[in-house]
Amino acid sequence: MQTVCLQKGDDMRTIGMIVAVLVMQFAYAADAWKLEKKLEVGRAVLGSVYYLPKTSSGIRKNNILYVAYESSSMSAWDWDEGEKIWNVRIENIADGFTYNAGTIFVGHGAMNDSDGGIFAIDAITGEVRWQKETEGKIVSPPTIFEKEEIMYTVFGFPGEPGHHVSPHNFKASYLISGGYDNELSGYTAMTGEKLWTVESNQPFHASPVVAGNMVYTAGCDGMLRQTDAVTGEEKGEIVVGGNISAAPAVFIMENVLKAVTVDVANLSYTRQVLIPSVVLAVAVDTQGNVTAVKAGDNLDIKWQIALPDNPRVSINPTFALPYVIITDDSGTIYALKYEDGSIAWTFEAGSSPASVLALNDELIACGGKKVYALNKMTGERLWSYELGSNASGKPVNVTRNNVIEDETVIELANGEITNLVLSTTDDTKDNTKRFIVSCWDGGVYLFSK
Repeated sequence: MQTVCLQKGDDMRTIGMIVAVLVMQFAYAADAWKLEKKLEVGRAVLGSVYYLPKTSSGIRKNNILYVAYESSSMSAWDWDEGEKIWNVRIENIADGFTYNAGTIFVGHGAMNDSDGGIFAIDAITGEVRWQKETEGKIVSPPTIFEKEEIMYTVFGFPGEPGHHVSPHNFKASYLISGGYDNELSGYTAMTGEKLWTVESNQPFHASPVVAGNMVYTAGCDGMLRQTDAVTGEEKGEIVVGGNISAAPAVFIMENVLKAVTVDVANLSYTRQVLIPSVVLAVAVDTQGNVTAVKAGDNLDIKWQIALPDNPRVSINPTFALPYVIITDDSGTIYALKYEDGSIAWTFEAGSSPASVLALNDELIACGGKKVYALNKMTGERLWSYELGSNASGKPVNVTRNNVIEDETVIELANGEITNLVLSTTDDTKDNTKRFIVSCWDGGVYLFSK
């Protein structure tokens, strides 16, 4: 508690200001992040973990935690009971994985770059649903692209009363991944069938990023690429720096509403589709050169800056409007104004940093054995906590959403199998903010407020 000394003659305004400061301090202390739970899951946790909350519908009765290990394995844990559900051996597992509609997708690859591939693992049982081999290692998580699709049910016969078409919306899931075979490829998430491939003269180290129907990649050749996520058609590329190890940060700046008409059983059905028309993509190379690209029909450089002293950067940038957040490998965090790239503030997080999590008006950052909450606008440290060891990956937002997605499989009329993602409302109405940090020593911390 702060001690305040008042001299004779201090006026009421001074006293009022001091009281206001103390009230603000106590108010923030009451609203500060608190450790809700810690679970020990074994040493050498690799990358970020994934937390899947339980549903009131009973589809998932307990919270589940998914963890990858440097020892070339992956496990699912019952978060509530603290028990391991399953474990899968994956040689040379990649740094991170992706969850979508009941499936875990994880890459792997040998140190000599010559062998790699993708595993699709059933999130409930741990069984391998499919495995796809590649000619080069995959070191970053694959990316999910969900395409809005429509099925049409036809009622009655053409020319007869009551003949009409009823549309049903669903999402078809696709997987996009790049690797050290110098290829970026699109797959069906359900079966792993390869749909398209884009070739480069250098490896794709970082994960692709999707905005609308476009996928953005930054490669080891210093190029930022824009590719149609559905067809694999290349929509442009531009040099943004030297070797790039981090995924670009992408922000949709403008959308356009388009009418799409489909003819079904002699009837026309028209729907409005919101499509991103202008995207801002920010890439940073390993020498600390940051480039913002305005992406639409063409790719145009909006601004470029070099971070002070050209620090090494291999950590993914993050948008936290009005800033894009860059973290260098020594632990310095930079808030750059997204309009022109000028530096608004910096913060020294310390060694072994990870990507920053933007969570409402705060930034959650890790450096050394500490996790911080920062004021997004000023970079002021609001809160910190001492962890048991260095964080293993980016903090993960596990705030419970009011809608949780679950998976159903359907067979289309043409015989193809796809995912149908249904929304089940979670009636717990829990709006508590939560995030998770995993550490190398196997400690997984859940914070809430």
